[in-house]
Amino acid sequence: MNKVSKISKRMRLIKEQIESNKQYPILEGIKLLQSMPPVKFDQSIEVAVKLNLDMRKSNNTIRNTLVLPHGTGRTVTVAVLAQGPQAEAAIAAGAVPEYVGMESLVSMIKEGNIGFDVLVATPEAMSLVRQLGPILGPRNLMPNPKVGTVTSEPAAIVRDIVSGRIQYRTDKTGVVHTLIGKISFKAEELKENLQAFLKALLHDKPEYVSKGNAFLRTVTLSSTMGPGLLIAQNSIELSTVV
Repeated sequence: MNKVSKISKRMRLIKEQIESNKQYPILEGIKLLQSMPPVKFDQSIEVAVKLNLDMRKSNNTIRNTLVLPHGTGRTVTVAVLAQGPQAEAAIAAGAVPEYVGMESLVSMIKEGNIGFDVLVATPEAMSLVRQLGPILGPRNLMPNPKVGTVTSEPAAIVRDIVSGRIQYRTDKTGVVHTLIGKISFKAEELKENLQAFLKALLHDKPEYVSKGNAFLRTVTLSSTMGPGLLIAQNSIELSTVV
């Protein structure tokens, strides 16, 4: 009962601080999220961007990766299917030694030892990867050349991932969701991460979409335990990053 009361009080305090349907200038919105009643962990800050896409078209899916200027604040465990110098370089770049190898790593995965967040593979390892499809596929861990996780230079992608690389793609409604940092980041760092992400989205814009910022219909920021805030696009200074 006390727990329910505590949650209700926190939500009541949050609702008192926000204005529904207001479009907040970016720094004001970020600082407002940071000022919300705290919780016992470092919350993630996420963005949801509604895009001006015709979801009936076959070429409307946007899928890409980006290394955020200030990282995500998240510790990512990277596994690598490689051997020899490629494996050694991947470990030096930040891959976890326990999860680097070929047949040994495949055996671990088959046994259910999947304590990693991302799996990178060399082209030579793809015959082994295909054996793992039923295990990795449902967990969204299959290496994919489209996002760079199948590569002859695994060290480079490992370095990007541990430095704050994100993957993003449109959902069936034309919305892209991604992490841009932690609530403990400086407000300017979160702003710069958001700017970098929106710049990447504008670069990914399909040719059939008309020119201009109308491609970005709405930009909404939220924290793990906080509300969603609409961000005024004219405050994000998109003209300086496109």
